[in-house]
Amino acid sequence: MAGGDGPPARQQHALAYDSKRGMTVLFGGRTQNGYLNDTWEFDGSNWQQVFTQIAPQPRAGHSMAYDSQRGVVVLWGGFADIDLSDTWEYNGAMWRPVSAAVAPPARAPAALAYDRARGVAVLFGGVSGGGGILGTQPGTLLADTWEYDGNNWAQPALLDLITPSARRLPTMVFDRLRGVMVMFGGETTLGRLDDETWEYNGRRWRRILSTLTTNPAARKGPAMSYHQARGASVLFGGGASGGLLDDTWF
Repeated sequence: MAGGDGPPARQQHALAYDSKRGMTVLFGGRTQNGYLNDTWEFDGSNWQQVFTQIAPQPRAGHSMAYDSQRGVVVLWGGFADIDLSDTWEYNGAMWRPVSAAVAPPARAPAALAYDRARGVAVLFGGVSGGGGILGTQPGTLLADTWEYDGNNWAQPALLDLITPSARRLPTMVFDRLRGVMVMFGGETTLGRLDDETWEYNGRRWRRILSTLTTNPAARKGPAMSYHQARGASVLFGGGASGGLLDDTWF
């Protein structure tokens, strides 16, 4: 690790990059001893823990995205022995709970990314029902789309009924060059998904059928980020039937 002591080991935490302050923000997660609700920031060299007067309750499998228009990290949902459906915002100094009149049904872990063109955070999928995130119970997989504008959540009026199948542990980023969300992979009741790339433009979902002879293998829980200089989404790793993956795709 670069520079000093960092966050303790954990899994099912969330990261988001605050471009205004140049900080990567980490919150929560799970260890063998339980759930966490600590906040950490990484400036490119060092980690530093941030202590706030209030914070979201301990949780894992939550979703976070950076709202560049308002300069806040948005946190939603997760799991802490029960599924959660609360919304929080973090501005670099404090966490603030958002009293939204409407919110997505409780779930974890869903895909969440911020659409810079339209100024909304987009949420898709996840699993509800007890230990679905932990794999101890099957849970109910979800296939609904929600948008958060900084005040309220709403389900968009899609132009058609074509949407990705219900899934947990997909990954999603916003493609700044083309102005669309890109979502890949995840796990359904039939298993992990491959050749499952979808794009969302705020009006409809569209499945992208690759013309390549090779594509990323089926996986759940990969990480994806947008590489602005390349104008491409970069995918890494995830869990496959044969174990963990360490491949890179763009």
